[in-house]
Amino acid sequence: MAGPVRTLCGCRIKVQYGEYLRSFIGVFVPQINNVRLVGGNSSAEGRVEVFYNGEWGTVCDDSFGDKDAAVVCSMLGYSSMNAKSKQQAFFGQGNGSIWMDQLECTDYDTNILTCSRNAMGIHDCVHGEDAGVVCNMFAAPNIRLVGGNDSLEGRLEILHNNEWGTVCDDSWDSKDASVVCFMLGYSRENAISTGTARFGQGEGPIWMDDVSCQGIEKDIFDCNPTLVNHNCGHSEDAGVICSPAPINKVRLEGGKSSAQGRVEVFIKGEWGTVCDDSFDDKDAAVICSMLGLPSRNAAAKGQAFFGQGNGRIWMDNLRCTDYDTDLFSCPQNALGSHNCLHNEDAGVLCHSYHLTAQINNVRLVGGNSSAEGRVEVFYNGEWGTVCDDNFDDKDAAVVCSMLGYSSMNAKSKQQAFFGQGTGRIWIDELKCTDYDTSIFNCSQNILGSHDCGHREDAGVVCNMFAAPNIRLVGGHDTLEGRLEIFHNNEWGTVCDDSWNSKDASVVCFMLGYSRENAISTGTARFGQGQGPIWMDDVSCQGTENDIFDCNKTLVNHNCDHSDDAGVICSKRTTPINKVRLVGGNSSAQGRVEVFINGEWGTVCDDSFDDKDAAVVCLMLGYSR
Repeated sequence: MAGPVRTLCGCRIKVQYGEYLRSFIGVFVPQINNVRLVGGNSSAEGRVEVFYNGEWGTVCDDSFGDKDAAVVCSMLGYSSMNAKSKQQAFFGQGNGSIWMDQLECTDYDTNILTCSRNAMGIHDCVHGEDAGVVCNMFAAPNIRLVGGNDSLEGRLEILHNNEWGTVCDDSWDSKDASVVCFMLGYSRENAISTGTARFGQGEGPIWMDDVSCQGIEKDIFDCNPTLVNHNCGHSEDAGVICSPAPINKVRLEGGKSSAQGRVEVFIKGEWGTVCDDSFDDKDAAVICSMLGLPSRNAAAKGQAFFGQGNGRIWMDNLRCTDYDTDLFSCPQNALGSHNCLHNEDAGVLCHSYHLTAQINNVRLVGGNSSAEGRVEVFYNGEWGTVCDDNFDDKDAAVVCSMLGYSSMNAKSKQQAFFGQGTGRIWIDELKCTDYDTSIFNCSQNILGSHDCGHREDAGVVCNMFAAPNIRLVGGHDTLEGRLEIFHNNEWGTVCDDSWNSKDASVVCFMLGYSRENAISTGTARFGQGQGPIWMDDVSCQGTENDIFDCNKTLVNHNCDHSDDAGVICSKRTTPINKVRLVGGNSSAQGRVEVFINGEWGTVCDDSFDDKDAAVVCLMLGYSR
């Protein structure tokens, strides 16, 4: 239903209730109210500047607090929830006039120009005192929780007709509360509704009554409320308590697994897409990292590769670097500012077991972890097994590599070691080489042609500790060999120009061994490789976690395979422990971290108990 005609600064604008702040304030208010943020890492933070008398100027931080910041954020179309004030030119010093000083806004102010303050231009400040704000870019801007002990709870207030007001508790329940929590960027689960002004009585209008949500809506205005008309007093103000588990602000949609899909971000209580303008693998790497997936080999996809989204396009011209860890802090256009359509929606392929298992149609079944099991392949709409005739470690290495694990130390298992499968036996007489990257391309019988039973089902055990994109080949054991790296879906070698023990130490670390006493070799000591020479002039400090982080020349080189570099990892020291404790007051306590795929990561506490802790302690040499 259409809302009434609203007047703001002499402009008459007609809007939909449900879209009031998302489309109206989010786009137009920064221009109408003449306030902006400058110098932050995103459009939701920065030095506060106001436009007055034909000139932009700053705001002094004298008495500037979070309530002032909340009003600024609300004016800019962001939520007032969790708005943070910054002092002492936190976002850099401005120049020109200082227009405001001694700002003292209240919870019910909606414009800093009408807050209590000195007269415009009257101050005793310098630009070293310029005020800044950090806004909450995730929560919807037209609701807030007030009066709780933290940002997860409080009296519900909504912004309507440019005025904050409350909601009556008639028929108010957990389904209604779950929608509010979603709008604020929290999980819908375990939302609690409260009534009878549990968080104190509000003031001003009571905007809603008889709210009736199903619990799946994205906006409380979509829940068939009675708007404006009510039979309540503020002693019946409704409240909400949200679950402390926030929803992830990034997700992948439309892919074949949770590790691939169209990129969507949650901003101002609404999911929207990312435009593919300038979107590249560095942006993709940041997204994969935020989702808890490896950033290595992340691939960007454009032109709605995973299908077109709908709703808002929140980001455009994203320009993340190797050092960014949060998509929302990467350089980009102002949120919601773009020149794109949904046929330009960006997508991501993250490199993980879940991703490769779906794309390559191979999986491991029946093992104790995702790194081992009976090999099954998906063909002609059906999962089937692989016969163990001629199935050996080279075949196992290719399977492991397809699943995102290292090909180093891959072990083949025969005679249904992980139990007999059912249905079809798709592959027999598999004969992979060191340079195959997919078992479907290896020499084999025609798919489905075999002389086997399921008691001959093949299995593999992958090395879950070593990085999947490097290996040592041609040595007497797994500690030594010619270094090969996986790049552009092909194995290749490294030239020995400037190759030294520091470079070798990084390789040993990536393979799960100690950095100590690593030895570099050259002149193809472990035999000449074949295919491309991917790296030259490698120059590591010895502290890097990945050889790709070292200074190097990639692809271009002046070498041949007689210059292939090699590595010998230490036999005199034990390999690095695959478990460690970090952040405690001693080596016997701390956050549990594990070393997998050449990378340290943490352990979630779901079902984690004293029995798990006992195993960790035992692995570290302590008593249970």
